[in-house]
Amino acid sequence: MQKQEGIYVQFLNKICNKIGKTGIKNIEQQYATILDNLINMTYKDHLTKLFNRRYFEEELEKEMHRFERYGYIFSLCMMDINGFKQINDTHGHLKGDEILKDFADILRKNSRTSDILCRWGGDEFAVILPHTTFSKIEPYIKKILSALKTPEDGILINTAIGATSIRLNDDKDSLLKRADEALYKAKKDESLFYIL
Repeated sequence: MQKQEGIYVQFLNKICNKIGKTGIKNIEQQYATILDNLINMTYKDHLTKLFNRRYFEEELEKEMHRFERYGYIFSLCMMDINGFKQINDTHGHLKGDEILKDFADILRKNSRTSDILCRWGGDEFAVILPHTTFSKIEPYIKKILSALKTPEDGILINTAIGATSIRLNDDKDSLLKRADEALYKAKKDESLFYIL
């Protein structure tokens, strides 16, 4: 704990020094910039610039509460880049990083601003689709898959997608488990996606 407290003190000293150098006039602007940077470091994946798992789980809780209170339906997609280990082994980790960034860009370009895009971990991604019913998941998935048909530097990015919608009596764990099962079925059956 003492080491951790030392890190906090060093961090606060850096902030105070930075603010002190800019003068009183810019303190609010500096504070806002530092706060934005802290939020980004806390909630964003450094490589893809998508939200990270921590943010995703917090937003999933909020969507669960909206469903319980107002009945707002939402859906969830879990995605996995197929053959990612082979890409790393054949082309190197820098190329693997490029593929992850390209995949994140495809998600960004083909999702609504209200959708919550997350790098779940490794080569796995998750998307919360607010106000999206079970019947509206497939068009979203097909849009993503269609965007993947263009090879990036001669490497075709391929993905498996598992999806589901919130149901009565779901909790966070049951929803995530069902989306994960759908992803597993999509990978096992070698289909592009599976909605459960």
